[in-house]
Amino acid sequence: MQDTEGTAVRRKPVVVTGFHEPQPLSLAWEEGERAVWASIDLDNRNWRMPGDWQKSIDSELKYPTPSGMRLSYILALAPDDIALPYLRRPPSVSTVVPIQPLCRLLARFGTEAIDFVLTIAQTRRSLVPAVMMPITGSAMTRWMANWLNGKTYHESAQAWFDRHIDWAAADLISTALGKPGRDRRSAETALRTLALVDAYRELILAAAVDFGPAVAAPITALLATAE
Repeated sequence: MQDTEGTAVRRKPVVVTGFHEPQPLSLAWEEGERAVWASIDLDNRNWRMPGDWQKSIDSELKYPTPSGMRLSYILALAPDDIALPYLRRPPSVSTVVPIQPLCRLLARFGTEAIDFVLTIAQTRRSLVPAVMMPITGSAMTRWMANWLNGKTYHESAQAWFDRHIDWAAADLISTALGKPGRDRRSAETALRTLALVDAYRELILAAAVDFGPAVAAPITALLATAE
């Protein structure tokens, strides 16, 4: 856009709020997936003191930064009533953690394990994408939008959106029309990238239309720039 003297004029970003509530972290399992994760075989040797799971947990937590590997295995194997309270208070940990106990924790305890798993998984970031695949929610959409726009985890983020695009589209639309900043730019770029797939473009546009013309118009204009 230019003024009468030919000087470029920057358009003010369209901001639309209040049409979509942020969604909490949750889990969306594929058929049979949870059963497979719950039955992952973990080596039971060396993870607990003889006959006493509670003593094993206390032994790990006495350190300022307990072993993430040992603690994850212990909680993944311990009885529900012993393990669950510690999942709600994820500690800072040292050492990397294999993916197997984290997958089993998610399958056993569902949403109660999400915070713990995400906290522990980040000690070994190469494992994060795989364990995050069934996790949904607005915070996860923002996380995956950043990955989709990068290089290291682009393919993992694409796989996550392939799996969750039906509901994640609303999160991206809401963030792309939010206040200017990093999250908005990331959502805008993610929408353009996803819209390169015709089926996703149609889904995103349909979701925007459902929110009304105030949302549909700027999203339609945004996706036009992806062509």
